[in-house]
Amino acid sequence: MSSASSVLRLVRAVVFATVCGAVSAGGHALAGGGLVPFEVYLAGVLAALGLAYLIDGRERGPAAVLVATVSTQMLI
Repeated sequence: MSSASSVLRLVRAVVFATVCGAVSAGGHALAGGGLVPFEVYLAGVLAALGLAYLIDGRERGPAAVLVATVSTQMLI
């Protein structure tokens, strides 16, 4: 794998993890659960980042992306 594709893979994983974390934390706050502590948010985003990087080896269909997104948000 070239270094350019590794960088793009990491960038996609970072964006995915950040969006999942923001949506989850926002939903938690809007549902009346209060603000998510930064340490908890960071741990969730890093976990999502690791998982996203692992599954980002090839193009996935909409169903796989939806399952990954919902699963990640449930973990965070």
